[in-house]
Amino acid sequence: MSQREASEAAPSFGAARRDSYSRLAVADGLLAFTIIAVLAAGAGVTDKLGDSLVLLAVAGITGSIAIATRRTFVRRERPPTERVIAGLAS
Repeated sequence: MSQREASEAAPSFGAARRDSYSRLAVADGLLAFTIIAVLAAGAGVTDKLGDSLVLLAVAGITGSIAIATRRTFVRRERPPTERVIAGLAS
């Protein structure tokens, strides 16, 4: 299996791997949803406590998924220019 095939395989929360930025965008969206859900739960605590607790639970789950996804993201590395030139020269 090539590195490209490995990076496009089904997502897992295991070892870190090189990823595309679309996965990072999804993690950022989940994190934004988490913040909005926490704010909505805080605003609704005076109305219905049960609904606020459900929103906090959902925010906790989405927040943990977002954090786990961001932790497994590894930026693609560019080789140093010297190594590229040395490879072309050889």
